[in-house]
Amino acid sequence: MELGIVSNNDFTDFANFKELEQKLSERLPTRKGVASSAEVISITGALFPFMHDYNPHEYVQSDYPVAPGDKQWSEQQSLGRKIVVQYELNKDKGHNRMPDLVGLVRLIDSTVTGYGLYEFEVYTDIGDGVLIVTDFKLGTLIVLWDGREHVDLNIFLYDDSEYDAKDFMSGFTRLAGKKLKMTLRDDFPRGIGRVMNFREDMSYKGFESIWDLEPYVDQGDDDDDDEDNE
Repeated sequence: MELGIVSNNDFTDFANFKELEQKLSERLPTRKGVASSAEVISITGALFPFMHDYNPHEYVQSDYPVAPGDKQWSEQQSLGRKIVVQYELNKDKGHNRMPDLVGLVRLIDSTVTGYGLYEFEVYTDIGDGVLIVTDFKLGTLIVLWDGREHVDLNIFLYDDSEYDAKDFMSGFTRLAGKKLKMTLRDDFPRGIGRVMNFREDMSYKGFESIWDLEPYVDQGDDDDDDEDNE
């Protein structure tokens, strides 16, 4: 059951909502040994109160101190690249079964083989799936399969450039075939000095310095080229 409340007075305080939630949970019955409970799942505000003669101050970039940002920019140091990737079973291509445990372990082993493998550990006593931890020359790889249709890859590479990352991900994609579909990928630097940028970003000297650079993320231009070739 869902209950909606509209209020325009002091009742909108968060503490009041919490108190109401607790009181309702205490009064709800227990059926077949299962206790009922109430939970606030959404609080939506309404119109802002009208302000007469509203004249906000508009700030410009020069109003903000630039020294802290310049200091962080100069002191940060990227020591590697972290890549978090999520895959799901690719049902769009007609696949209805994930690789089994042995198949997934072989896939990861084939992916890291050739990169100077130092350590390869498999844990099957965690949940319904498997946890794979590897250490190799380029970095580390942690793989988590939930035993169903979801696989997480947590990758760290000592070289923070796009080249090792692209080569590694291409190898995994080729070996996995079309059975897995990427649903998320996040790349970010790891380092010291509150690092926020990769080493290649540090050469930035205004728009002119990056005007002719090509992005390493696929922009979909290949489709246009294919149409032109047809």
